[in-house]
Amino acid sequence: MSSSSRSLGCLFLLLVCAYVRLAAQAEPPARHPAPPPVDSTATETLVKVVGVGVTPPHAIYAPDPEYSEEALKAHRQGVGVLQLDVGSDGSPRNIKVIRSVGMGLDERAVEKVSTWRFDPARKDSKPVAVQITVEVSFRLYSSPELTAITDRAFRHDAEAEMALAHAYNQGRDISGSESEGWHWTELAARDGSPEAQFLMGKHKLDAAKHSGDYVPAYIWFSLAQRGGYKKSNKMLAEVSLKIPPEQLTNAQARVQAWIDAHPR
Repeated sequence: MSSSSRSLGCLFLLLVCAYVRLAAQAEPPARHPAPPPVDSTATETLVKVVGVGVTPPHAIYAPDPEYSEEALKAHRQGVGVLQLDVGSDGSPRNIKVIRSVGMGLDERAVEKVSTWRFDPARKDSKPVAVQITVEVSFRLYSSPELTAITDRAFRHDAEAEMALAHAYNQGRDISGSESEGWHWTELAARDGSPEAQFLMGKHKLDAAKHSGDYVPAYIWFSLAQRGGYKKSNKMLAEVSLKIPPEQLTNAQARVQAWIDAHPR
């Protein structure tokens, strides 16, 4: 091979090496993908029982949900219950429907509650995540009287709760709904209405004919009797005969616990 050919070959090899070095410098170094951001609220401990040193969260932004077209046409009304977790940052998540209203209103409730914001629950003055339930009301009342009653009922006025229960059961100025009627009857019973407690006793007694569990009926009849509802005496005596002694002792203890927790 001639000297000129060798010179050209060496020059070509040098140019190729230089190109490879330049290309390597121009190519960015390989990077490992960045780890996904960590959601601190997803790993925080959830307190499922508010109380005993844990103050509940308070809604600071809670717009009402809108009606669905289907519910408006049907004049559907009711109270839905949602279960949700409120993070230590005050944001809701894991929203579930516990008590349905139907006709698209459950979806509207979940959608709107997901935008709510809370002053979070606190334990030892520190924000903590908790699980709570909230009620979402859908009302289309034409009667001013019923509107006033409902406003009182939402402030845990037992008399108003009982009146609203009767309105639902009778379909008076409102779409009749047995489930809504029992919902408000139970709330009135828990807020101390002897009439509602007696009705809850009868309701639980009917259920006991299938389940065999007469303790809930005994408890409600006992509370109604304590409130002076005379019809409870006979019913309580009848139910007592259906409960085994050990269960009766437990039922009496539960009644006393209720009395201790709800002093007059």
